[in-house]
Amino acid sequence: MDEGYEKGLSDNLPKIDGLMVDLYFAKNSEFFAAEILARDNYGDDAVGYVQIRRTDNTCTVKCRITPEHLLRTKPYHCSLVCDENEEKFLDVTCDD
Repeated sequence: MDEGYEKGLSDNLPKIDGLMVDLYFAKNSEFFAAEILARDNYGDDAVGYVQIRRTDNTCTVKCRITPEHLLRTKPYHCSLVCDENEEKFLDVTCDD
């Protein structure tokens, strides 16, 4: 676990809804419609270890994601930074 982070659990993750996701994708040219489409239950198997850190109104979530079509390959690391008061994403990155 990275310094200053705690284990991400269902009761300490930031509130994220579909509107927040849609607004981020609409404003960010790095994402394409084909990347957004996925099986509804894909995330249940793909998301591995999650860690979270809160500073003021900003919440940073780091996790490991396994590619949908390569479930036995090494997971890649992703980060999400959001403003919990404004209910918006500040940054979403794949760190690998």
